[in-house]
Amino acid sequence: MIDCLLITICWVIILDQLHFWEDFTSSVKSILTKGKFRNPINIKPFNCSVCMSFYCNLIYILIVGKFSIFMIGYILLLSWSAPVINSIFTLGKNLFLKLINIIANKFDL
Repeated sequence: MIDCLLITICWVIILDQLHFWEDFTSSVKSILTKGKFRNPINIKPFNCSVCMSFYCNLIYILIVGKFSIFMIGYILLLSWSAPVINSIFTLGKNLFLKLINIIANKFDL
């Protein structure tokens, strides 16, 4: 069960924190249009951490052999909580940056 949580956290980091899909599709679109367009391509399952978390966890429990109603409910709960996990990461990042600014101001860096 912890594996499913880690899969969800990985997708939140890749898609929401690092903005990988947006950067990748912007680059591909820019190359294909020779620099005329740079906006990202939105293909729903691939640019959504909720969708990717659900589908990857579903494939994972099918491969591992833990497919049950309980596990379906668990991965639905994890997928639904992906925005909350993203908010926790954003809060942690902002607190860390605030701490760095406080330390820099104390030592006049």
